Amino acid sequence: MDSYARDSTVDELKDIFKQMEQNQEQPNHAPDPETIQRVEARIQEKVNAGYTVPCGWLFRGLKLYFYSNGDQSDEPASRELRKEDQRLQFARNTARFAGAESASSFKSSGTTHVIVNPETLSSADISSLRKSLTEKPGAKMPHLVSVGWVEECWKNGTLLDEERFPAPR
Repeated sequence: MDSYARDSTVDELKDIFKQMEQNQEQPNHAPDPETIQRVEARIQEKVNAGYTVPCGWLFRGLKLYFYSNGDQSDEPASRELRKEDQRLQFARNTARFAGAESASSFKSSGTTHVIVNPETLSSADISSLRKSLTEKPGAKMPHLVSVGWVEECWKNGTLLDEERFPAPR
């Protein structure tokens, strides 16, 4: 028998559950913006002084859009296609964990990078996407890179040159 275990009564359990419900009903209070700014400034000071960038800040300030075959067609994806897109989904999760903002569309304002998985897109699809990106006059064109850019940035713990990870032509 575990020395920390003891028998409990129905009334004790009801009381515990009631307390759990009360805790769930209390709203979660986000820290005030001033506190967030102070913490961010302190972290940035450390980074500027030569400390390693925290992994949760790797993609901070970047707005990424993850473009997949599912963006082009209303047909339900096959099981095989979804398996291939797992790589893109994993990169999306990694980028979000590392501080990236997710864009809802590659045409969203402020999108800095469009990430593609060349294994799931044809060269014609990528060319069409590249053409769509250049059609926004006056707007800064986001980097069009392969999913390998996110993977290698994470692996190396730093942002790498996007030109090393172009989407195939």
